[in-house]
Amino acid sequence: MASSKKKPLRRGIKIIVLIITVSLIFSTLASIGLGFFTDAFIHGNKDYYYLAEGIGNSMEPYASTGESLIIMKNTHPDFTIRQGDVIVYTGNGTMPHTTISIGHRVMQILQRNGSTSYLVQGDNTFSREYIDENHVTGKICRVIPPSEFITARVINLII
Repeated sequence: MASSKKKPLRRGIKIIVLIITVSLIFSTLASIGLGFFTDAFIHGNKDYYYLAEGIGNSMEPYASTGESLIIMKNTHPDFTIRQGDVIVYTGNGTMPHTTISIGHRVMQILQRNGSTSYLVQGDNTFSREYIDENHVTGKICRVIPPSEFITARVINLII
């Protein structure tokens, strides 16, 4: 009688181990495939894209410290900014002399006297500021999570 109780338990454990193994293999292959795609994409387009590392918590949960960001440069022929995009900018608003790139979400687009400015806000903050279009250097087009950390570091070495 004791051996008949052990058979379903062993079978259940085998099924769980199989599911975990298949899941790990699938996620690893998906990560590698995405890594190759990302590598080829950036390497073939480095005039228009670059890889940066997120620092700070103002854009959490969208992007966090240590995550890698693929940024489209404002020189890209198809570069446009829409409400909801996360733009990258320097030297404006509350920190006019900084060379640090900041990424915040566009809440509103304003046209004044022939120029464009953007009302931006971090996803994890309440403060907003206006950014002049001349300070925008690009926009975030993909966040690479820590699970793809190694792939992102290899890409950074290549470009």
